[in-house]
Amino acid sequence: MNRLGEITVPTLVMAGAEDFVYPAEHQKELAARIPNARLVLIERAGHNPHDEQTAKVIRAVRDFMATANVPASC
Repeated sequence: MNRLGEITVPTLVMAGAEDFVYPAEHQKELAARIPNARLVLIERAGHNPHDEQTAKVIRAVRDFMATANVPASC
């Protein structure tokens, strides 16, 4: 957690809004510590949003990839 501020690449933090293993509050803290991170909480999903809300996860990843400004050095 102490080094998250060193991340310089576009970062998507995604989680299920109802995740009881790693609650949304933890994901918000994680995203807040990464410069310019984007947080997406998938509604009606728990710890496995990729299984529970597949279409929403794919949409979020596609949107992130389409809009993330990736530096040429990556």
